[in-house]
Amino acid sequence: MLNLLPNEEKINIRKRYIARFVLVSSTMFFLVVFMAIFFLFPIYYLSDAKHQAVLNRAEIIKSEEISTGSDKFKEVINLLNNKISILNTNNNDSVTPHEVIRIITRHTSEKLKIKGIFYDKIEDGSILITLRGVSDDRESLFSFVKTLEGEDKLSANLPVSNLVKGQDIDFSIQVTVSN
Repeated sequence: MLNLLPNEEKINIRKRYIARFVLVSSTMFFLVVFMAIFFLFPIYYLSDAKHQAVLNRAEIIKSEEISTGSDKFKEVINLLNNKISILNTNNNDSVTPHEVIRIITRHTSEKLKIKGIFYDKIEDGSILITLRGVSDDRESLFSFVKTLEGEDKLSANLPVSNLVKGQDIDFSIQVTVSN
């Protein structure tokens, strides 16, 4: 191929090409940067607003009185202490809940199924235990009540309505533990 352009003209064309290339490249670069800033600015603004909201909320929480929270904790602690004091007996002559439950389970036969034990402390210092369950027959339920009454410091009350049925008797026995 014949070279019809002189070398100086080739150099001028090459310089103009590089100048156009740099101009278009820099224009595209600045256009991309501008669009990125334009589209990322709302996201930045929203995240900054949320950050400020979180900081404000943290200041509000810190500024609230701690006593309102501590009052609730004190109420819960007092309630738990009262419940624990029912189970905790310091008198050596008193019967502990553990001993009462051991007595009940020792006298429970295979024909009796205890479904619930409810433990209440009465104001005079005695303890009321309510036993609920199912008995296979009337005789096993009656003998269970008699053995509980035979224990020291225990008295059992079996309502007559529990003895109406002959089999699969749902019962509720109230056992009073005197101190």
